[in-house]
Amino acid sequence: MLVKEPQPNANQPGTFNNSLTRNVVVSLLLLTVIPVVAIVAVMFLRTRTVLQDMVTHQLRTIVESYTEQLENLAETRLTLLEQTVDDLAIRYDLAIVLNTPNNDPNGGDARSRLTEAFTKIVRNPGERTFDHILVIDADGNVLVSTNYAWVGLDLSAMPEYPGFEGDGDSILTYNAWPLYPDELVIFTHRRYIDQRSGKQAVVIGAVLNPLPTSLLASAQTFFQSGESYFYTSNRQMIGIHPTRKSLTLFENIDRQQEAQLQTLLKGQPGEGIALNTPSRPVLAYAQQIPSFKAAFLIAAPESAAYQPVRA
Repeated sequence: MLVKEPQPNANQPGTFNNSLTRNVVVSLLLLTVIPVVAIVAVMFLRTRTVLQDMVTHQLRTIVESYTEQLENLAETRLTLLEQTVDDLAIRYDLAIVLNTPNNDPNGGDARSRLTEAFTKIVRNPGERTFDHILVIDADGNVLVSTNYAWVGLDLSAMPEYPGFEGDGDSILTYNAWPLYPDELVIFTHRRYIDQRSGKQAVVIGAVLNPLPTSLLASAQTFFQSGESYFYTSNRQMIGIHPTRKSLTLFENIDRQQEAQLQTLLKGQPGEGIALNTPSRPVLAYAQQIPSFKAAFLIAAPESAAYQPVRA
């Protein structure tokens, strides 16, 4: 005789409803997974922030170190030029040149003595402090120069000319036509005033020193596809061309980039300054170089900070 086994009754106590079980399991999984996802997201964001801070700190360290080197460069040249202008023999001849007509023999002799004294400075066998020294009057006319081709030139139309009105400073500029077309040059200047007549002149030392260009190139090597620039007082953005590897004047700076640059110059790290590849997000830092009336800017691609996280 066959005996049928009793069938389980879903309504009997001690049995489980499959639907209820699934709901409970899903709920438990959600309660477990959501906090884990949230923790991972927070850790990801914190890691990104830490990496970004590390890159920003490195940018700042590079900029501050290079700015200090440029400040020392400017100070050395200004000290020499001040000593030159304060020399009694130099001041004596400057007074004669300022107060004597061009056809006066005394004026010609004074110009010759000044040219000879300046030539000894630029031909110093030690460090090349200046390539040329020139003297301009209050109207921008070159009265004396170690480069004879410059004598008689009117420099008042140069964009850099207003910068010569200060007393003892330097200017870093590019394409200083007609003196240095397509060159990155440093002008150091010191004002002279004749106490008797009140007439004024500016003594200017000019040099194509390799340090600024080498710092631009060196700054780019810290990060793959990094960028570095000088921003001058006459709104020049000077950098190294990405393919030609030569100095380039970047003229197409839009308002947004200008605003970002001003933010950087206030000492705040920023994003978005990229002239060689405008579509690429970057991190950037900039600092003023007071002695050169310019600023130094370095930018690194955003991937330099976030790549370890995204890998």
